[in-house]
Amino acid sequence: MQYLLTSEEAVRRQVAAAVAEAEGLGEVTAVESLARLREHLDTDEGSCVLVDEALADVSALAVVQEVARSYPLVPVILLARSRSTELLSAAMDAGARSVLTLPLSLEELYSRLQPVLAWSQAVREVGAQEEAGARRQGTVTAVVGAKGGVGTSTIAVVAAAQLAQHVRTCLVDLDVRGGDLAAMTGLSVRRSVIDLVDIAAEASAREVAEVMYPLPGGLSLLPAPEHGEAGEAMTEAATRQIISMLRYQFDHVVLDCGSRMDDVLAMALDCADRVLVVATPDAPALRSVRRLTQAFTRLDIAHGRIVEMVMNRSGRQREIQPRMAARMTEVPLAASVPDLTSQMDVAVNSSTLLTATVPALAKAVQPVTSLLLSGAAAASAPPPEAAGAPGSRLRRRGGGAKSRRWQRGQVIVEFPVVFALATAALLLCVQLLGYGVSYMMANHAAQEAAHAYGTGMSTAEVQREVRDRLPAPYRSGLRIERSASSEVTATVPVPSVLDLSTSARAGIVWEAQP
Repeated sequence: MQYLLTSEEAVRRQVAAAVAEAEGLGEVTAVESLARLREHLDTDEGSCVLVDEALADVSALAVVQEVARSYPLVPVILLARSRSTELLSAAMDAGARSVLTLPLSLEELYSRLQPVLAWSQAVREVGAQEEAGARRQGTVTAVVGAKGGVGTSTIAVVAAAQLAQHVRTCLVDLDVRGGDLAAMTGLSVRRSVIDLVDIAAEASAREVAEVMYPLPGGLSLLPAPEHGEAGEAMTEAATRQIISMLRYQFDHVVLDCGSRMDDVLAMALDCADRVLVVATPDAPALRSVRRLTQAFTRLDIAHGRIVEMVMNRSGRQREIQPRMAARMTEVPLAASVPDLTSQMDVAVNSSTLLTATVPALAKAVQPVTSLLLSGAAAASAPPPEAAGAPGSRLRRRGGGAKSRRWQRGQVIVEFPVVFALATAALLLCVQLLGYGVSYMMANHAAQEAAHAYGTGMSTAEVQREVRDRLPAPYRSGLRIERSASSEVTATVPVPSVLDLSTSARAGIVWEAQP
């Protein structure tokens, strides 16, 4: 089944008539929106998608790029009113496999549409044999350095090696002008990712396997070219197509993107599911993190992707701690890796990072691996809303804002209750303190009264003597009572909003009269 995305009735009739007149090209179903097209492709992946250049409310090239990224095995063809070199180049960069000119002719249909349909059929047959008809995409993680020398490649290599122990993993060196993953792993390469540029649109698993190098532990490496100037051949379209192919061959793809902001890095970040920014706990690196993430927003790169920071070479003796760095850069902290430079020197200098035994390094990078494995598990079973239209990430953002508003409302409602409980607790503490002081005063008054009675003073004299020795707040409520058993009870008031008092007793010791 072929699908036509257009908002013009005339285009629908023209395409339907042309395809019906041609033999062996199948049927065409017209849809009016990208959301409706996604519904069809999610339930019954078509053999081809035709996108009208003159869509009403969205850019046709943006639709081509979105469909090509979300459904890499479905070829996309752009329908244009006129054919030019600029349009053809823009369509190819967006992910289109061909451009058809309106009005359609049988000759052009056969020459351009038939090969695309044949390629689609072959890919579907291979996919059916390998996956038993099931589409399963792997997870792509882009590791980018805030600046040079922060340990981006080391984190990427060790994390990918640990992932390879659990799932099929591929490591891609997309720092095409200065990548050194091959050297770090002890390889001397003759083939590189650049060899796939010219055939990226039609490359199969066999061509990709011929360029890859197996590494110890089951990890596969797609290296950067040995000579940096060869990296200029890498294009945005080839980057997207290569990453899309790798999604279907591996459970997890780790991209070492270096730290150079260029078109290749931008496309890699757009194709990734998660972006890890590697930095070190120093001010220059953290400033680079801020500049990088601000560039993401300014240039609309990695929109809606999970962007987190990995703090490398951290330590308790460092002035900037990982959590402080996360607050300074406003980038969530994914993991922190301690400074293990001295323990890694031998492995790095001998290019045996994968085979050398550095338990501290493996333990330090384990949180990063666990994070990627958990992200891959979540991605393998996305909720229905997550696989919907392009606005789903915006809806999730809105949901987060709604949650934050709900939390603020909850704080406003709970604050009076918490304040009342805190005030009551404070008053209780003050009351208990006052009660203790009053009891001390009562005990002192009882001792003084007992002594006064023992020296032969009258009741009036005892009352006056004890009252004069008490602080003013305790004088008005003072009561002194003498029992027949030669005991004196002194009662004093307790400072309180309630009518409270406390008492103490003392025995009279009679002194001999002269």
